[in-house]
Amino acid sequence: LGQRLRFEDVQWTPDGQALVWVEGRSGQGMLVQQPLGGIKQDLLEEQSARGGVLYGGGAFTLDREWVIYVDRGLQLFRRSLLEGVPQPLAPLFGSLAAPAVSPDGKWVVYVYSDGQQDLLALVDAAAEQWPRKLVQGADFYMQPAWSPDGGALAWVEWDHPNMPWDATRIMLARLAGEPPEVMEKFQVAGGEENVTQPCFSPDGRWLSTI
Repeated sequence: LGQRLRFEDVQWTPDGQALVWVEGRSGQGMLVQQPLGGIKQDLLEEQSARGGVLYGGGAFTLDREWVIYVDRGLQLFRRSLLEGVPQPLAPLFGSLAAPAVSPDGKWVVYVYSDGQQDLLALVDAAAEQWPRKLVQGADFYMQPAWSPDGGALAWVEWDHPNMPWDATRIMLARLAGEPPEVMEKFQVAGGEENVTQPCFSPDGRWLSTI
């Protein structure tokens, strides 16, 4: 019997010239790229693109030249969309999910969990610095999203005993500095109902949610 493929998290590359997605194959999350009018290409060999935090979000994000992904939910890597060997961005520690790269390509925010605490962590995309905590205090996090100018970050958070389909909060933070730090943050939606998938408008003036 033929195997059924499962397609997840289809994204356009920033230049709009190719699609990248996760293709489930016998338990492996294969990253696949297909240029417009071209032939699709597998981007991984032994690795498996999978988020490792329950309800944390997706497994990869795209920069101009790179795909940044979580291998088996445990370690963050980047790989050129053209060719090359995957490079680790963070050490093998805890569980990771939902990487989101800043508009200038310098920073990656992701959901991190050590089994006791969940938070949003930050690492530089060149892997020259140690990852650091960016946002903490809630019980759970998912779906971080950068503003187009990189000066703000939105995300979903919620607390026990709620599940993410019960009651969540959309939070918005103003960032500044190198590396970016949270200057102020406030709740913009949710609290008593489920809200998810924050997304900035192209000009950064508006933030939409579901």
